[in-house]
Amino acid sequence: MYINRARTYKNINKDEEEKMKQFLKSKLKDGLIDERVNTTITALYWSKK
Repeated sequence: MYINRARTYKNINKDEEEKMKQFLKSKLKDGLIDERVNTTITALYWSKK
């Protein structure tokens, strides 16, 4: 999932993919990656004059 998300921004070669996998494995806690996300919800609107 994380590597595929990175692929939406740039092409990932095999060496970069392996480095990403090693990094992600280093962040595992009990076999899972704990990810925290802070979300801001906004609304934009334009008014015609």
